[in-house]
Amino acid sequence: MVLAKQSFIPMAVHLTVQGSYAVTIVGTYERDVNSLVFQPLVNTKTIPPTAFVTYGNNYVREICCRASTTTAE
Repeated sequence: MVLAKQSFIPMAVHLTVQGSYAVTIVGTYERDVNSLVFQPLVNTKTIPPTAFVTYGNNYVREICCRASTTTAE
């Protein structure tokens, strides 16, 4: 939750179906989210190298931090 709260990118934390937590980026991305957001976060060690991008929806509910619902560019 600290990562999501302190991020310059609007993030939220969700409880997953598997009982773990997922940190997600809030917004809609029309371009490649991997090169625009994910890889820079991995490269700067903001997120661990074991993090991954998923497009599936296996979240039970949001539990933290929705900072904005505006479209990210």
